[in-house]
Amino acid sequence: MIGLNPMHTVVMVAYFVAILAILVLTIWALILAIKALRKYLRTPDAQQQQRLQPPAPPEID
Repeated sequence: MIGLNPMHTVVMVAYFVAILAILVLTIWALILAIKALRKYLRTPDAQQQQRLQPPAPPEID
């Protein structure tokens, strides 16, 4: 039977929990950054497209 040091087990579990928490927070931050970037890039595009359209010529009867 392999003798497990309880302190070593606690340290390893805490290490893996910390790594998992950092990973989850990093993914969450990336998702929020992508959402913010999409919102930031979408708003000016819509305004530019409206400004780039030339005015319609007057209709002649």
